[in-house]
Amino acid sequence: MTAGNQWKHFADKLNEAQSFVVLRNPWVRAMSGYRQKLSLENVQGNILPNLRNIILRHERNIPKDTEIDLENTAPTFLEYITYFVNDKKDLLMKDVHFRRQYTFLSINKTRYDYILPMEYLDQLSRGLLEKLNINIELPDAYDSVRDPRNQSSVIMTKQLFSSLDKDVIEKFYEKYKYDFLLLNYSNFSDPEFPFPKI
Repeated sequence: MTAGNQWKHFADKLNEAQSFVVLRNPWVRAMSGYRQKLSLENVQGNILPNLRNIILRHERNIPKDTEIDLENTAPTFLEYITYFVNDKKDLLMKDVHFRRQYTFLSINKTRYDYILPMEYLDQLSRGLLEKLNINIELPDAYDSVRDPRNQSSVIMTKQLFSSLDKDVIEKFYEKYKYDFLLLNYSNFSDPEFPFPKI
């Protein structure tokens, strides 16, 4: 097969391919990002000491010449969210764990046939994979509870966001507005949270 034929064969296969992307409720994603990357909680994932350092120094007014024990000191959820919503440089947005999800959909020349909400992934993935004739097992959620409404991150999200001032919540929503609109995600106070509104 010549190089030209190989390229045409590859291009034909690529045109036949199906693609999908999985998005997550921004409220829950923010909580998970905090738990995995910034908190002292022992969960799956590596911490981000540089972001911990930036948030702690800014929110607690710690001078640059003062050392911080980043292994044992982390920002509170309130400090994290307050820093995030007021950050003019969008430092957290530069990290993939906090970046707006709609930006993942704008990769040059990439099209997605399916955009799936993570909250329905268990049900949707089986049907989608069957339709696409793909026989693979997708990983389970980190939480063993099957109903997303009862998962620990969702419960913590409700508790912690409910404790924040309305102004902070509105600023957070504005930062992730297009992520919320993309799948019509419900507010953390909605009874069906974290599901999208159908």
